[in-house]
Amino acid sequence: MNVKIILKVGVGLVLATTLSGCLEEEIDRIINKETYAMNGTYDNNYNEQLLRLSNGVLTHQMVDGNQVSRPFRVEGKNLYVQFRNSSKEKRDDLVMVIHGNGELLSCNACAKHGLASIWTRQQ
Repeated sequence: MNVKIILKVGVGLVLATTLSGCLEEEIDRIINKETYAMNGTYDNNYNEQLLRLSNGVLTHQMVDGNQVSRPFRVEGKNLYVQFRNSSKEKRDDLVMVIHGNGELLSCNACAKHGLASIWTRQQ
């Protein structure tokens, strides 16, 4: 009898933990709706590099095929790319300005990071 109760409680805890993780993700998507809505692939007029935005992650594909991924967030007409690797590191986010409905991204500090300053969304 005790084994059945322990088993039921165990299964209940596993289900509760699993569901709470799903619920957290749904809440995050609702709160950060602008960020999760910002999707697409962007190119520039200077080289073959690409930026891919999807699910709050910016992936920079370089000419040599290497890729670097960083989390981003959207606040109004600004896209903030997180460059720091931990909360202890003092490193400013890269700020890109979103033009129109996301057709164009521009950035004043991109050259410092080896990126073009203007990015156009591919069709």
